[in-house]
Amino acid sequence: MESIKKLSPDVVVVATGGKPVEVPISNGKVVTTEMLKSRAKGFVRLLGPDALSALTKIFLPTGKKVVVVGSDLAALQTVEFLVKRGKQVTLVDTAETIGQGAGIHLLVKYPLWLQAVGVPIYTGVKKYKEVNKDGLVIETKDGQTLTLECDTVMVVTQYGQNTELFDALEGVVEERYLIGDANSSSGPAYIHGAIRDGATTGLKI
Repeated sequence: MESIKKLSPDVVVVATGGKPVEVPISNGKVVTTEMLKSRAKGFVRLLGPDALSALTKIFLPTGKKVVVVGSDLAALQTVEFLVKRGKQVTLVDTAETIGQGAGIHLLVKYPLWLQAVGVPIYTGVKKYKEVNKDGLVIETKDGQTLTLECDTVMVVTQYGQNTELFDALEGVVEERYLIGDANSSSGPAYIHGAIRDGATTGLKI
């Protein structure tokens, strides 16, 4: 904020990204993709992304059996990443269909790929009841209570609006825009959404 005041710009475009939404379940077995991303930052800076990617094929801070909570594009990419590193993965979500945010080619690819590699999928989940020593207990769309055995429950972090800086700039700058995931109340806009917002805002300016 102080830097913005010193620059005294006519226009500020706020693209700070979304704010992580509270995780619906918690337990010692539960990790979030936001937590893992935060832990990895230092290693990425030290080793570089290629070296870190290679190291994840040797070690990941998860157990052998992983339940991934989420089914949007980020979740599907997480599942693919884990499967390719030898993990036994199950996919669960409250959404009825998988692939929110994915392009047509990925909507075609992922269901076939998930079936081919044997990833069980539970969509339309009514409730995440608890995480216990055996795994994640859910209430299925049919009302049945089911325990999905796992060592780790990986919650794919969801994001909501992030207006803190935008709100603080009221009266500080003449013209301000809030774009991308920071302005999204319905989940991430992904790369194509960010490009669209950037282009639209650029034309307005």
